[in-house]
Amino acid sequence: MKFRIFFFSMAFSALPTFAQIAPEKPNFIFIVLDDLNDYIEGYNGNPQIETPAIHQLANSGVTFLNAFSNGNGCAPSRTSFLSGKDMTYTQVYSNDDYAPKFRSNFTAAKGNEEVYTLPEILKDSGGYYTYVINKFFHSPLENDFDKTTANPCDKKYSWNKKFTADLTPEFEDLLFSYSNFGTLEYGMIPDSLESKLQDYIGTDTAIQFINNFANGTANTCGKPFFLALGYHKPHSDRFIPAKYFPPYYVEDLNTIPYIIPYNQPYNAFPYNGIVNEPQPEIKYDDYYHLPEAGIAQNMAGIGSIYKIINDMIDDLDVIPEINPLLSDEERKEIIYNTISSNYLTAYYAAVQYVDAQIGRVMDALQSHPDLAENTIIILTSDHGYSLGEKRHWTKWSLWETDLRIPFIIIDPNKPGNQICNSVVSLIDLYPTICDMASVDYPHFADGTDYLDGNSLTPILNNLDAQVEHVALSTAKKANNIGSCFPHYSVRTAQFHYIRYQNNNNGDIDFNTCDETSTNYDAELYKIGENRETDPYEWNNLINNPDYAPVVNFLNQFIPGGDLYLQNPYKVNISNNPLPCFLGNHEYIKFKSSLFNENGTPITGAALSHYTFKWTNNLTAAIYVGNAYNFHTSTIPTAVFNTHDNIIFYLEVTDNLTGKLIAFDTKTIYLNDSNAPTSSFNLATDVLPNSIKIIDYSISGSYNNTYWTFGDGFYSEDFLPATHIYATTGVFF
Repeated sequence: MKFRIFFFSMAFSALPTFAQIAPEKPNFIFIVLDDLNDYIEGYNGNPQIETPAIHQLANSGVTFLNAFSNGNGCAPSRTSFLSGKDMTYTQVYSNDDYAPKFRSNFTAAKGNEEVYTLPEILKDSGGYYTYVINKFFHSPLENDFDKTTANPCDKKYSWNKKFTADLTPEFEDLLFSYSNFGTLEYGMIPDSLESKLQDYIGTDTAIQFINNFANGTANTCGKPFFLALGYHKPHSDRFIPAKYFPPYYVEDLNTIPYIIPYNQPYNAFPYNGIVNEPQPEIKYDDYYHLPEAGIAQNMAGIGSIYKIINDMIDDLDVIPEINPLLSDEERKEIIYNTISSNYLTAYYAAVQYVDAQIGRVMDALQSHPDLAENTIIILTSDHGYSLGEKRHWTKWSLWETDLRIPFIIIDPNKPGNQICNSVVSLIDLYPTICDMASVDYPHFADGTDYLDGNSLTPILNNLDAQVEHVALSTAKKANNIGSCFPHYSVRTAQFHYIRYQNNNNGDIDFNTCDETSTNYDAELYKIGENRETDPYEWNNLINNPDYAPVVNFLNQFIPGGDLYLQNPYKVNISNNPLPCFLGNHEYIKFKSSLFNENGTPITGAALSHYTFKWTNNLTAAIYVGNAYNFHTSTIPTAVFNTHDNIIFYLEVTDNLTGKLIAFDTKTIYLNDSNAPTSSFNLATDVLPNSIKIIDYSISGSYNNTYWTFGDGFYSEDFLPATHIYATTGVFF
């Protein structure tokens, strides 16, 4: 439940002309960004970043709010979703695993010699002209491109044509000369250098192709096109034109007076600095509650940004005074926050820069209406990116920040401005694009199914489809702790489960691999279907026995489990109207609704093929049936009086196979003495047209709180900062 608090305020060389055959099939522009997380408009990742081009794409198509990468780095992710195979098959778990040429990763020695890439199938089976610009496969210079023939219409492998914008060493040296504080690989560069940047040149190349195709001067072998446009940013190194930077960027730590570039307090509005990443009440507390020196903390240290920043501070000849009343430790904390905020600011600038390039491509496409009306656009990222959450910068973890990605599909024949909350994975892209292009899926030589993903067509045709998609993501450290075995993330609509397998049982050197040991660490977070419960993964439930049935279900999706690479059925629990908090003499009447993997309801006699088993965390009761009545009086009094909720678990098994196919939970709150109560006062004399919440207290049981201020602003902070209204008035 959410506990609402409402209150009031007072006061490109010209080409020969080729006959262009009007394609019956749609064209595709497939945009993949590098390291783009959910810090864009529409994803609520950050309130300050402005991405109007991506926002316009969202307005024209379907935005998937729960899309996840199946890998946490460039090589594993791209190798997987472009081959259509899970990492258990590709065996590329990190960049270090990646062979210089894409197809060298698929060999008889590894048992994975058969590989069919998405653009290869579109080119060879689907009748598409495939064109790649810049980074798409992990190696942009190679990009799985056949260099043995000059005829673009007679190419093997993935592409008919390839373009890569190369930067000269001299230009790269010039960019690095703008490194922030001479150390960190980001910086503000003159706007005059923008047209020489890789992504800008790639955008120019895409625009030229679009214009030439629309004008009939592009040789696409008489075929519709599949244009793969890879953007390098916001990947490091982030040397971005000044015009894309927000105003909060520090180039000199010794400026007097010292200007603090980050929002103070962290939740101040209007903003007075860059809004940093969300943190628990005690900064990095979620990191410090992970097993000390375990795999999770070790993954958080990849990239070493935390250490680099602290080393920079330790190497300062003189600590800026900032304020004579501050201690050295307080000044160091401000400097640390300044440098880390600069890191965020450069990332924000990189996102806004690449958004501008996407806007240029879309403007070119829209200048040819007939072409635009037959072009499907897909935008996504290879994985997410952390910016200080859990004391972690860059990628390579299995947390939400590194796995959640923007994902937008624009089909001009379907309505726009649509939102989909279903969990989806990048590995689902291959079959989805095949469906949209009317191309048959590839099969292994023995005739068995090749693809590991599931088409999103049923969802695109019905955004409200009752489906239970699951996103499996895999990681493996390149060396040291956690380098022996893969680690897994399982994401459902409600939960995020992470399982780490240690190198050994701890009795021998941690670098030694013991193939017989099954020693695991794990994390479990209840995110919530609408990210309403624990969106930042601060509350690790793995040691809570009430969630053991959840963990058992989610383990089924890990390689070796019964549901690996399977979409389960979806079962929904509903109940009769109930008060918020139940007394000890209440009837709860449960009903269940079962849907197959495509969202088709299972009803009538077909239900007899399945067993529905109900259990709960407070009593030993077990009931079998698709409907269930429970009386709270069966809860022992002592147990009832000391608990504020009861969790019901519903397991659905297939009677033919005996395997678990669906699972759901339902939390019911108990005892009205646990009802939340709050009190607060308002101070209205802090600043003009402002209010400040003071003397705030809350008790009882609740999941979350949020505040509404009556002017359209709301805050999910436990205690909001002073709020300033634009005008004087009465707000409800």
